[in-house]
Amino acid sequence: MRQNNKKLTFKGGVHPNDAKHYNKDKSIERLPYPEKLIIALSQGTGKPSVLTKEVGDKVRRGEVIATPSGAIGNIIVSPADGTIAEVISITLPQSIESPAVVIKTDNPGKIPGDDDFVKIDQNQTPLEMIKSAGIVGMGGAGFPTHIKYSIPNDKKCEFFIVNASECEPCLCADYRLLIEKADECIKGIIECAKILSVRSVFLALEDNKSDALDKVDKALDNNRELMTQNNVQIDVKVLKTKYPQGDEKNLVKVLTKREVPSGKFPLDAGVIISNLGTCYAVYEAIYKQKPLMERVVSVTGDAIKTPKNVLSPLGATAEDLIRFSDGFIEDPEKMISGGPMMGFSFFNTETPVVKTTSGLTFLKKAYNAKSTPCISCGRCVNACPMHLLPTRLFKLIKAGKYQEAMDENLMDCRECGCCEFICPSNIDLVQGFKFGKKMGRMSK
Repeated sequence: MRQNNKKLTFKGGVHPNDAKHYNKDKSIERLPYPEKLIIALSQGTGKPSVLTKEVGDKVRRGEVIATPSGAIGNIIVSPADGTIAEVISITLPQSIESPAVVIKTDNPGKIPGDDDFVKIDQNQTPLEMIKSAGIVGMGGAGFPTHIKYSIPNDKKCEFFIVNASECEPCLCADYRLLIEKADECIKGIIECAKILSVRSVFLALEDNKSDALDKVDKALDNNRELMTQNNVQIDVKVLKTKYPQGDEKNLVKVLTKREVPSGKFPLDAGVIISNLGTCYAVYEAIYKQKPLMERVVSVTGDAIKTPKNVLSPLGATAEDLIRFSDGFIEDPEKMISGGPMMGFSFFNTETPVVKTTSGLTFLKKAYNAKSTPCISCGRCVNACPMHLLPTRLFKLIKAGKYQEAMDENLMDCRECGCCEFICPSNIDLVQGFKFGKKMGRMSK
């Protein structure tokens, strides 16, 4: 149910233009098969998966083509019928080098059929089905969901939070799922709660999604009996529109009044958090026996001619989605995988969609203001949602005092960009913090 409470929020944060107008009212469109798909074998946390096919092999849509190479990893399936053409090396937007499989598709230009895929074995537990589907956290982290939901004996999940806040500017993938697939999302959330053996579920949305809230209320009414049967209570929590409202530590504190300890995870506070897209993927795995082989991607920004929300097969390239969105109004100065606050710049339009690609943002102008010395205004301190001292941390890193920065909780930095967004001196704070973390870990 939707609780009648005041709009919840956290201390700090910033208010960038949410720029949702590009895509908010665009229905999800399915991308026809391109001539080729480039399937990265790094599709989330952990080592790259190991290819189980050889060049020249025929593969079917939904057929497993790679399996985890270590304890943490995920299964990868072919998103289309086709032939393994070659194995190459690519660089993902996060600057991660990854092996990749090029699949020449059998039916370029064809729209995939809803039931035209190799199904997961349904004679498995729901958790095993999630593993077989290759589901990972689709909000950006990419941690294997079957591992996250395998609660250790010394831990207990008391709250399950579904993050549908989508606070990143420009992106509308989760919003459109709620508008068009609310009933399926609620069923997926119930399945997740059952696996976690948790009754108390919070579905968190920002207050700029009022029409999605109406869809959710209707879906909850439709699934009231299912929730009762499974002893699951879903409470809709309306959050103030602010960035980074969707950060997991902020959500835990705002919704449960608990605090995740420094250096720990939400489960250490009795909480599991999943992105809405992950819950929808769980629905498809359990109700349709469908593996994760496609996802909704917002193709957005002021440089794209026709912004769209695209249901794209994994492995489709940025070029495929640009062409499907009618190209550019003018060549963008900046291309981002994700949104403008926490996304990663990329330069090659052959960059493929992976399981964590929530959007592709194309901007006419890149903001490249010249940095000037810090004026000690304190705005970054007020904006930091983790209550750190960004200006001091940056000075320590610049001076090579990496361990001191680590001792002052550098690792708690979420790299959300609030400090950099608000900084009047245009200092590259986030880049500095990333470097400081790397050097601090190396010095241990």
